[in-house]
Amino acid sequence: MPPKKLQNDELQPVEKETRVTNNNVPEHLQKYANMGNVGFEKLRDEDSIIPRLSIAQSSSDQIKKGNPLFIEGLEVGQFFNTLSNEIYGDLVYVTPLSEFPHRIKFPPRGIPGIECSTRTLNSEGQFINGPLNPEGCDTCDFSKWAETPRSDGSKKPLCTFLYSYVLLLHTDDGLEPVVFSAKSKSIKPAQKWHGMIRVRLNKKKLPGFTMKFSLKSVAQKATKGDFFNFSPDNAGDVSPELIESSAKWFDILSKREIKYDTRGEESEDEVNNDLTKEDVPF
Repeated sequence: MPPKKLQNDELQPVEKETRVTNNNVPEHLQKYANMGNVGFEKLRDEDSIIPRLSIAQSSSDQIKKGNPLFIEGLEVGQFFNTLSNEIYGDLVYVTPLSEFPHRIKFPPRGIPGIECSTRTLNSEGQFINGPLNPEGCDTCDFSKWAETPRSDGSKKPLCTFLYSYVLLLHTDDGLEPVVFSAKSKSIKPAQKWHGMIRVRLNKKKLPGFTMKFSLKSVAQKATKGDFFNFSPDNAGDVSPELIESSAKWFDILSKREIKYDTRGEESEDEVNNDLTKEDVPF
């Protein structure tokens, strides 16, 4: 039986020997499309990271000219891709594949990288504890609120609590896997989104990869200035044209450890960090 021909508007995970017709490929290169991943046969999923879907803030590195992460044309309040630098505007449509709460401790401002983090290990949601406290976040001093203000006047924990999501972003070319994280003042809209997802799960008894939601960028006030949060809303079901691709992505991503791009993540939180104990669930 000949292989199924992919629709031009459908993005599917590419396997060996799969013939691909893609409108993004110039005509003079179409004859090479069936060569697949030649030269990169040994490149594994675990050797790559997933792009992060983010909202540009006034403090974002991607907004600052001269910063290595600067993105030409990106405006405050717009969603963007941290790896491809693609700009999506103030409204995106996504399909949720999974969610995992975790913590990250960033090094002092200006030093790149991550000092400590917990992350999901597998589809069962098991955690790898960070190096600063192998026993876990619950007993780690960096996850605790200070009893008295520190030198910077803050009592908040020195590590950041996040809800992170593995999503499929709906684009003109199909579905694109991304990670989206909610922290600080974004925790409450994240919990609202959780409620929407639970209603869908209980009502339709269908997995997340069948769902479609909109995320809209909205301006909010904070102590240190305006910042942009996200507002979720139901957007129906994944279309018949994309449901097979969505199911395949879920199968692939649920079997691997999730590694995603964290560059610039701390800078986005500078005006979005006047949180209280009530903002963080634990």
